[in-house]
Amino acid sequence: MRIFNSFVLLCCLRLLCCLSLLCCLRLLCCLSLLCCVSLLCCLTICAAEESPIRWRVAAIESKGELGKPLRLRLLAEIVPGWHLYSMKEIPGGPKPTRIELVNKEAWEWAAAIEAPEPGRARDTNFETEVEFYEGEVEFGLQLRRKAANKPPGLRVRYQCCTEKECLPPKTEVLTVSLP
Repeated sequence: MRIFNSFVLLCCLRLLCCLSLLCCLRLLCCLSLLCCVSLLCCLTICAAEESPIRWRVAAIESKGELGKPLRLRLLAEIVPGWHLYSMKEIPGGPKPTRIELVNKEAWEWAAAIEAPEPGRARDTNFETEVEFYEGEVEFGLQLRRKAANKPPGLRVRYQCCTEKECLPPKTEVLTVSLP
C-alpha cells in the first residue's frame, strides 16, 4: 500500500509539474505572440510614415498679387525602384495622381496643370498598361488669387509602386511660401 501511495503521489507531482510547465509555455507563447504583433504594428506605422515620394512646391515668379497669375513648380522626387502614376485614369489600374487646390475661396486655377510625358509599360501589379514617372517629375501650375492673404495650398493624392508591391493611395497637403 505504501508503494502504491508513493506511486500515486509521484504521479500527482509529475502531473502538477507538467501542468505548471504547460501554463508557463502557454504564457510564454502568449507573450511571444503579443511581442510579434506589437513589432508588426510598429513596423507598419513606421512604413506608413515613410513615403518613397518626396514632394516640394515653390513659386517661380510673381508674389501672387490679386488677379495676377502665380506660377508654381511642384516637384516629386521618387526613390529608385519606385514609380509614381500619371494623372490619367486607367480602368482597372492604379489610382491616378490628383493635384487639387486647398484654399479655393482665395485661389483658383489660372491654367491647366502642365505634366511631362509619362513612361508607359505593362504593370504586373494591375495586369494592365499604365502611365508612370520615375526619378523626378515636375508639374507646372498656374494659380490666380481671388481674395486676401491666404497662402495657396495644394492637396496631392497619389499612389506609388515597385514592380512587386504597391502602397495604398496617400494624400499630402502642401503650403506654398510666396516670395
